[in-house]
Amino acid sequence: MYLIRDIEDIQKKNEINDSNFFDSFLDSSSSKAKKIADNSINMSANHLVVYSLVTTSDKEINIRMYPDSHVRDMAKDKKWTTPYPKPLMLNHDIYGEPMGRFSDSWYVNHSDLEVEYGDSELPQAVLDEFVSRKSFGDGSGSVIGQIKVPSLDVKRKIIDGTYWTTSQGAISDSLTCNICNKSYWNGCSHMRGTNYPNMSEDGSTVLSYTKCVPFTGSLDAVEDSIVQRPANDTSSLIVFDSKAKKVINLTNVKDYENIFNIVSDENEQNGKEQQITTDNTIESGKVEGLSDEELANLNLNKKNDSSEVKKMYFRDSAKEVFMFNAKQKLSVKDDSVISALFDGLKDEEIEVALKVVKALADCEKVVPEIPAATKDGEGTTEKGTEQATTEDQTENSSLKKDFEELQTKFGQLVDAIKNIDGVNNHIPNILSVIDENNKVTSTNKNSRFKIASCEVR
Repeated sequence: MYLIRDIEDIQKKNEINDSNFFDSFLDSSSSKAKKIADNSINMSANHLVVYSLVTTSDKEINIRMYPDSHVRDMAKDKKWTTPYPKPLMLNHDIYGEPMGRFSDSWYVNHSDLEVEYGDSELPQAVLDEFVSRKSFGDGSGSVIGQIKVPSLDVKRKIIDGTYWTTSQGAISDSLTCNICNKSYWNGCSHMRGTNYPNMSEDGSTVLSYTKCVPFTGSLDAVEDSIVQRPANDTSSLIVFDSKAKKVINLTNVKDYENIFNIVSDENEQNGKEQQITTDNTIESGKVEGLSDEELANLNLNKKNDSSEVKKMYFRDSAKEVFMFNAKQKLSVKDDSVISALFDGLKDEEIEVALKVVKALADCEKVVPEIPAATKDGEGTTEKGTEQATTEDQTENSSLKKDFEELQTKFGQLVDAIKNIDGVNNHIPNILSVIDENNKVTSTNKNSRFKIASCEVR
């Protein structure tokens, strides 16, 4: 058994027949899996399917050749999907975390572009895209695989061209010299990549030269890898929209703003070139260096866009800000309660809800706790506390009075908010959650200061 990878190298006789690899492949319990991408599942993107041109027959690939019959058999015998779906890896790291798994494969005849085998139909748009890439010029045939990729980030990198070329990893039972027809590993004196003369019958004249390019026996699929320098220059990746029946690229990616955040010249403040960023999660206050308030304002501005895509983006972004303020600034611990509250808001209520939560957060104050009164600064106090002077009491009383007036004004503001049309069904719910949280918030009894949050009426 010989391990063969379609990667660029210049190995000759020292090419590995790595029996240790196969032993370790059977027992990978001691290996450490490497996380290579964000594999979070985005259910709204399941219709975006990845296709890979895996390999090509009768074409010199890394100074060896795969006979057409063996490449054809890889699709015919479903070697990419049985006995288990083979993985899509990064740089042939067989112990790394897979980016996806094969779900189907086809053989494409280069002479007439006839598609053979496969459990389903190879989309015509996929075939046309590979034709436009001039993928079927050299060799006799190619295998195209369908891959289920859960990570939206991996799909995005294929669309924007970061991930483009691939390399097949396979196992073959033999490697035969094309010059002497002996096993390249046993009994052959030729070196692959070297040109050998073809002599006339009398041995006096060189008629031509033949390059040593050994050919493999039957092939068993191991994995397909995204690589930077493929030996087969036509092995590449595409993303196909199974609903719209089209290949996704930078010319039409703006149609997918419900999945990707498309940054265009119109809304890019610094005039940067167009780029694509994933919209899996938006962490408040950590996007492009924006503060929470700036991020909220940015997302609120998106509300004015009439498209459904912008409305979805606005709600998702606003929810992040809402939950961040409720959790971090107001210490509400129950995510499900906050999430349910927000999900119940109408679009026209969101802006008011964000302002209410922000106002509550900003209203939190640290107020001095006034010690018991003493005469002329004399008297006794408990151990560990300080004796209050009349001057201290006067100052603290003034602060407390000012804060009570602030609470009264805030209560009036809350009452006014409750009476605004379109919000009176939900804003009281927000306030009650905050109020309930404040009731259970513990304070340090030994501290001279206590937290006094705004009262909600």
